[in-house]
Parts: sequence; structure tokens; C-alpha cells
Amino acid sequence: MRLQPKDSVEVIQDVESMVVERIADWRKANNATWPKNILYYRDGVSEGQYVQVKDLELRQIGKAVAQAAKNAGLKVVPKVKLTAVVVAKRHHVRFFPKHGEAMKGNGNCQPGTLVDRVITSPFYQDFYLQSHNGLKGTAKPAHYFVLVNEMGLGETVLQSFTHNLCYTYVRATLGVSYAPPAYYADRLCERGRCYLRRFFVADAKLRSDLEDLKFVLQLEYREKRKVEFGGKGQGGGESGKGGKGMNKKEIEREVEHKKAILETLKKDTLMKARVEFYRWKGGVEEGNPWAERLGETMFWM
Repeated sequence: MRLQPKDSVEVIQDVESMVVERIADWRKANNATWPKNILYYRDGVSEGQYVQVKDLELRQIGKAVAQAAKNAGLKVVPKVKLTAVVVAKRHHVRFFPKHGEAMKGNGNCQPGTLVDRVITSPFYQDFYLQSHNGLKGTAKPAHYFVLVNEMGLGETVLQSFTHNLCYTYVRATLGVSYAPPAYYADRLCERGRCYLRRFFVADAKLRSDLEDLKFVLQLEYREKRKVEFGGKGQGGGESGKGGKGMNKKEIEREVEHKKAILETLKKDTLMKARVEFYRWKGGVEEGNPWAERLGETMFWM
């Protein structure tokens, strides 16, 4: 797990280093053999970001294989086939069963309901799979979209494998609503939020520090505007707050300064978040945020 270097970024920035770790663990558990295939289930991206995931994340996976081979002392990089599937849960598609075919008690479709025609893409490989029995309300199927398929998995094979995989989730005896690899990633991200709890609960000290920094920056930029515009009119004022005498240039400069203040506050927050994220690593700000001895366990489950 890594802390994203920017806010509001869906594309994972540090895929390479994490995949290098996973390959090393795979080889450790499999007598130093090399994985022949990687099946990558990716959650949390919109349709407009599929190209970014393909161009950035999948390319990083390829680099990770090369780096892992280098770390292992191999002169030739082994061929690893990659199949990447985006898992989408946020959509408005719902399925309703025919009369007499509904699950007892909730009226949902049977677990294992698959739709790969008509409402799916005529050009790409994708499908909807309801792998769980909704206990309450209308069950929502997961949408699976194949980005690359170097493993050459046929539609039926991938659909069946994904459905079977939904019955392997360690905390349930029934099928879950989407592929467990993506489910585990969601659980791990929840654990990550625990490391940054202060930033989500409006910590008084953190808020006070940010307000103080914002006040200092506002004073500094206000003085800069006074110097730049010679202290004329409302040059050091705020538009909308008595700044009626400000000309167009002054207003534009004020907007620029507000953006600069916001960026500085973001950088300061991310810097503090990074320190908080790695507080249990004894000053080491890289890799996973937990202690090394926990690295080979799924303690966060």
C-alpha cells in the first residue's frame, strides 16, 4: 500500500514498486519459480480513465517484471502474460428475474446471473455478473471490462473463473458481489484511512495549523499586491470585500494568489499526511506503512 502523491488522482502512481513486492512474495512461496501470468482486477476507475490505466498502470506492471528479474539476478526477463480487467460497481444497471425464477424472500435474480449481450459493448469484451445473493434491496451486478488479455482467456473461461473467485473471499461463506482481489484492495484502503484518521475527523490541532498557515500566506500575498500596484486604490484588498476600486489586473492577481495559497496548503497537508502515514516505520517513509514483521500477513482483514 502506498500514499498517493497527489489528491483526487484515481490512477495509481506506485504500481511498479508494489508489483515488485508481490512478485518477490510469489517466488518466495513457490520455490523461487517465476509467475507465468498476472490477472489484474482493477477497481475504482470511470470509463473515461480506462486509457490512462492501460497506458500508465499496465506499463508499470511491465516495468515491475523487469525490475523484479533484475533484483533476482536474472539476465533475461521472463515472459509474463498480463490480463487486466476493470471492475465497476458504480453504475445504474439492474436485473429483474422472470416470473417464477426469483430468489425466495428478496425477489432478486439468482446468484451467478450473467449478461454479456445486448447491453454490453459490441466492440470490446465486457460483461455484467451478479455473483451474490442480495440480502436486502435490489442486488447490483458488477460490470467487468477487459482492458488487455495477453493470457488469451475466452469469454466463458474468464466469466466462469471470475464467478468462482467470488466464492473464495475469506470473510464470507457465500459469493460476494465482486471479484475478491478488488474487494481485498477496498479493505486495505480502509486500513489506510486508519493511518490517516486525524485528517478525516477534523483534528483541532491540524485545522489550527492550516488556518495559521493560510493567514500568514494571505498577509504575504496581500503585501506583494500592494508593492506591485503601488498601494493605489484597493490594491491590497479582496474582491467582493470592499475591493470595488480594484482594476482587472489586480483582480486577476488576487485570483492567482488564492490558487497559490490553496496549492501551498495542499502540499503542506500531503507532507504532514506522509509523516503520519509512516509514523510506525521509525522514520522510514517508503514502502508499506506497517512494521516489516506484518508484511506477509493479511492482518488488515
